[in-house]
Amino acid sequence: MKKLNVITVLALILLISSANASAKHCYPDDGTYCGTLSGTYTPDVKKDNPLYGATFTLEADFKADLESKMITITNINTSGSNPAIDENTLNVIATFENNGFIKVVATGKCGMGYPFYGEMIVDPCDFGIKSNSGYVIVPELNRETTKYDLKGDFTLDVEECCEELPDGTYCGTLEGTYYSQDVQGVFKLKADIQADFNSGIIRITNVDTTGSTPEIDEESLNVVAILNEDTGIITVTATGTCGMGYPFYGEMLIKACDFSILSSSGYVRIPLTTGGYKQYDLTGDFALDIGECCKELPDGTYCGTLEGTYYSQDVQGVFKLKADIQADFNSGIIRITNVDTTGSYPEIDEGSLNVVAMLNEDTGIITVTATGTCSMGYPFYGEMLIKACDFSILSSSGYVRIPLTTGGYKQYDLTGDFSLDIGKCGQTEVPEFPTIALPVAAIIGLTFFMQRRKN
Repeated sequence: MKKLNVITVLALILLISSANASAKHCYPDDGTYCGTLSGTYTPDVKKDNPLYGATFTLEADFKADLESKMITITNINTSGSNPAIDENTLNVIATFENNGFIKVVATGKCGMGYPFYGEMIVDPCDFGIKSNSGYVIVPELNRETTKYDLKGDFTLDVEECCEELPDGTYCGTLEGTYYSQDVQGVFKLKADIQADFNSGIIRITNVDTTGSTPEIDEESLNVVAILNEDTGIITVTATGTCGMGYPFYGEMLIKACDFSILSSSGYVRIPLTTGGYKQYDLTGDFALDIGECCKELPDGTYCGTLEGTYYSQDVQGVFKLKADIQADFNSGIIRITNVDTTGSYPEIDEGSLNVVAMLNEDTGIITVTATGTCSMGYPFYGEMLIKACDFSILSSSGYVRIPLTTGGYKQYDLTGDFSLDIGKCGQTEVPEFPTIALPVAAIIGLTFFMQRRKN
């Protein structure tokens, strides 16, 4: 009997130990985890309730430092909420609770002045959302209030943060649009980006806003990028005015370690007839295609053909260009010959046409420029940037100037669509063995057959 009691006690100890082990919260490896929290809160009401169909939308960047147990919520965006959220009252915080879970709380008021509360419980073991709910308080006519429950539908996409800055220099293209759900129009932006992590300098060049509606006043446009080496974040800002004189602002946050775009947003301000202005939020949709810059110039001389068109979305016509190119990297001289503009409309005055190319050995960039006038007397300018190390075309753009009857001219932007087929000069392709052997074998066989017939 005593033996049985001992076994029972041991079993109970094992059971309690197992229960404690399962109750003990698991954590990922020590480190910092980054991601995006996004979703909606909706009132749990019937169709006849005035709150039916209301939605509180929330998107934010989420960062969890498990070693210090610090949770950071940044770049909060409530665009799409109906009624709109008063962002001046909005407060979103996250804390580690004593039970080992992460608690995220959102408080504030909607545009109608109704206070709301949202709560989310996150399991740091796998960053799964265990629960999300809340309430909104609506004043009644009798000065009392009614609390309506909110149902949450959220996702948390998290992975280990990359924090180390890359080495060397990276080159690429940033392209996308800013738009608003409240006003018509779209702001298009395309630019080359060069990130030199040795010097900490980020360069934005060849900015193109073609296709924006209303058009961007490019003289007012300023696009800059700054690297914060402490946070590892590249901040890209774009400021200026559109053709109607409305000022706008765009901001983009890029993780330097993997060049992923964390957020892109902004605003446009439209003047009111009564004075002042109304600000409308902009949402960005951008892509960044980037890789390590190639800098070493090739050896020897390369020959090929440059071919394509310049066109404008605002005026009819197309400027076609085809030319031979020879790049002598021993002398640093780039030659453009046999220029052909056949098919251009209006026709190009080839007597005025001048196409030249220059190599910048410091940047490794070949700049090709084309100037002249069309048969109608309109002057035009085209510019193309080519990476010498791999002969890829970085950009091709330009403009045409059309005189106005009142004097002066109006300038229309041109977009280039070109290809460059190039290789080492003097290299001819050697046919493969089957290409030579099969015809020769056929000739020998036919000769042998004819000889036998003759005999």
